[in-house]
Amino acid sequence: MTVLIDSSIWIEYWKATPKGAKAKPFIEGKEDIIISTINVAEIYKYFYNKSHDLAEKYTATMMGHGNTLSVDVNIAKNAAKIRHEKKLGLGDALILATAQSKNAKLITADNDFRGETNVELIT
Repeated sequence: MTVLIDSSIWIEYWKATPKGAKAKPFIEGKEDIIISTINVAEIYKYFYNKSHDLAEKYTATMMGHGNTLSVDVNIAKNAAKIRHEKKLGLGDALILATAQSKNAKLITADNDFRGETNVELIT
């Protein structure tokens, strides 16, 4: 199975929280992981606030787990439709559109994705 691990899950995983433990099989298992460049920006920003070195370390670690996908025109257009139809923020819409572009399951702890198709919400 192909999965896109959302930023919320990476953070839970690195903090070793119960949600992170539930996500561990996706991150450390045999899943094909894709990473949105939006997630790279979110993780970098999150850790940059704490330490520039941590930001570099964690984004490199995350990117080492899978294939990083940039936002192309098709993803951008689909994200605009998703944002309009589902009232998600632009970042979330881009992440969902990226997952959809590869028929990947989105693994997240973000309640904004609750009820979406092909999304596993870890609570």
